[in-house]
Amino acid sequence: MNQMEVKGAIAGDGSLILPPGVLETMGAGPGDPVYLAYGSRKPVRAENSYGRLFLSAEGFWKAECMEPPEEAEMKLPHVLLEKAGIPLDAELVVQTVEGAVLIGKEEPLTAARRPFYGMLRLLDMTEKEAMEILEKGGFLDG
Repeated sequence: MNQMEVKGAIAGDGSLILPPGVLETMGAGPGDPVYLAYGSRKPVRAENSYGRLFLSAEGFWKAECMEPPEEAEMKLPHVLLEKAGIPLDAELVVQTVEGAVLIGKEEPLTAARRPFYGMLRLLDMTEKEAMEILEKGGFLDG
């Protein structure tokens, strides 16, 4: 898939101005509906979180350029892996918990918990006791 980029402008009335021939190249003509899509991290207020807009003649989910690949692929910046102490050629493990995706060279959830175990030991507390406290609302009685 080749990604094409075309520069346009937004008119004073909010309409989109594209260079001549762009719509025809996309498979649309004058008067045809086009769909503008963007990604938002906000579930309620649909702001453009990534600063990118996608224009399609068929709609975001129908556009051939937006179809998911046969095999999903995730790319991580090398700097991120290096800061985490993960070799660039490491086999990665991906785990999910509600609200988060954890990535590591070993069980990431176990690795993420290690600093908290040390803190619990300083408080002379077991993991089970800590979980009971959290279940009660995060405070100790007495």
